[in-house]
This record gives sequence, structure tokens and C-alpha cells, in this order.
Amino acid sequence: MQQNIMSFRELQKIAKQVSKGGTPIKIAVLANHTTTFFCKALENYLLVEGYNPSIYEAGYDQIDITIIDSSSKLYEINPEIVIIFESSLKLKDNFYALKSNEERSHFSSRISDLINSRIAGLQSGNINSKIIYMSYELIDDQIYGNLFSKITHSFYNQLWKINNRLIEISEKENNFYVFDINKYIKNLNDYRDWASYINSDLHYSIDTHTHISYHVTKFAKAFKGSFKKCLILDLDNTLWEAL
Repeated sequence: MQQNIMSFRELQKIAKQVSKGGTPIKIAVLANHTTTFFCKALENYLLVEGYNPSIYEAGYDQIDITIIDSSSKLYEINPEIVIIFESSLKLKDNFYALKSNEERSHFSSRISDLINSRIAGLQSGNINSKIIYMSYELIDDQIYGNLFSKITHSFYNQLWKINNRLIEISEKENNFYVFDINKYIKNLNDYRDWASYINSDLHYSIDTHTHISYHVTKFAKAFKGSFKKCLILDLDNTLWEAL
């Protein structure tokens, strides 16, 4: 893995040695695929970083039901951070289920409307959570090659448009942040385990989930105002002599 980030098993061992009792932090994870290992890795990283995490994982593929239901546990726990993690693999199935190229050309608009309704739903639920929205993995179906930008009914074209829309929303919404998943998985080897995908709907390998959770933890630390500080002493006036 990149940057010497721990494997899931290594992280698990270290987290077991950490005593709970740090700064409380409540996070909700809403996804359209299996995120059990992601949630556990996120919890373990937060423990190692000195937090006392409470991670709520919504029901499988129930993003919108959870947001719409005012009596759901999401609103009961009132999390500081809500993570929405939607997989492009499932989006791809929905895209190719559309009958015409005309419908496919407007797929990004449909998803953009859905994203806006999710934000509005969370805001109307009287929670003041920071929303971390995972960008959509850019899966190139290779159908149109380098011409994808010219073909509006290309899946790759539509994914780019959806991710650009996420950025536009983030510029306008104070509590809405985009996590660039493509940045963190593009250089990983075997970031997907197809056997686990078929058998357990696990869209990324276990260690890839751990890798992603490491970077999400850095997001959470920034929200909590946790930064590393460095004190530089220039005892012989070498650094500041010219000032």
C-alpha cells in the first residue's frame, strides 16, 4: 500500500492495544454497498489517533430511506459527520439499465438532483453535520476510448459530469465536502477483489477500505481542530539573520 499505510490486520492489532476514552466523535456512514470493513477501519484509525469514535452504519443500500425517515437512528445520534459513499459499480448497472442514449445523456442530471435532495433532506432533519460525499470512481468502460468527452451518453462522460457537479455543490454549501476517492486509489495495486465483490458486494478490497479510511480520518481530525504543531528554534540566528 502507498505511504506505508497499515493493512487492515495491522491496524486491528494496534487498535486493540489502545484504551478508549479520548475525544468523542460521532460519524454516520450511508452507502449503497458493503462498508463493514471501511467502518471498522475508520473506527480503529480514530482510536489510534486518540478519539472515542461512535460509528453508525446505515442499513445496506438505504441511503435515501435513511435520510427521508425522520425517525431513523441517523437523526437520533445526531452525528458530527455524515459520510455518503456511493459506488460507481452500482451506478454503472443503473446507467446501462436505461433504454435509450437520450436517457443516458441525462443520467448525470438525474444523479445531481438526487444528491441535492439528499443534502436538503439532511438539512431539514435538524442536524448540523458536516457532509463528506465520496466522489464517484471514474470507471472507464473503454467503449468510446478518447472520444468519451464527445459522447454524452458515455458512462465515463457522465461520471465526470457528476463529479464536477459535486465540486459545484461544495463551493456553495458550507458543510458539504468532497472526498476525492480517485486520488487515493489510482496508484493502488489490486484495489478491488472481484471475488469479494461477487460474494459479499464488497466493492473494494479490505486493505483498500483501510487505505481510504486513513485519509477520511485526516478529514475528521481537521473538523475537530486537531493539527500537528511544530516549534522551530533558531538559537544561532541562522534562519532569521536576513530578516
